[in-house]
Amino acid sequence: MRVFYLPSLVFAVGSAACSHDKLQIVNEHVLTEAIGQKTLPIGGFSDATWSYFGFYDKDGTFEHQYGGPSEGYFEYSFRAGAGPWTGITVRARLSAEAKDKGKPDESSDVTLSIDGRELGTQTVIPDDMLGVVYTWQSQDQTLLQKLASSTVHTLRFEVKADAAHRHGLCLYGEALDGKDMVATPPSIELTPAKP
Repeated sequence: MRVFYLPSLVFAVGSAACSHDKLQIVNEHVLTEAIGQKTLPIGGFSDATWSYFGFYDKDGTFEHQYGGPSEGYFEYSFRAGAGPWTGITVRARLSAEAKDKGKPDESSDVTLSIDGRELGTQTVIPDDMLGVVYTWQSQDQTLLQKLASSTVHTLRFEVKADAAHRHGLCLYGEALDGKDMVATPPSIELTPAKP
């Protein structure tokens, strides 16, 4: 199994435009290779649309990129390598983004997609500043064959406008307190075909 952590990218705003009362940010940096294991500075997204968003890096929790207060998305770019692949697993520590932390009715339905193909939707916990690790898996051969191409692919974490639970999204990265907290940056794992 090969593990590709999304890239170490400098957070840089390439363009910002208001559209439908949303702030859309497109980073100037796009991943062109995914080799070995690299941690994801979660601000390294290639595209995002939220009414507001920010980055939190105070002591005692995980650093996290957040967007809210309702629907929107973070999108990352990657290359997968030649393959062939028999499966893909995406993991990320997530929570909703809410002003009133921990309210049970402030969760979010997060849909994960790769190149526009949905891998499923999961309801993530209300904002607790820690998040929970969520996993998506697929053995969709059409998707896996597409990933083996040399093009740049997109991975999107999205709270859709028609989702039942819409309270933004936090993507968690490195642990900040140096204790027993385990960092789980978003990652893509591709399972190679056996020779």
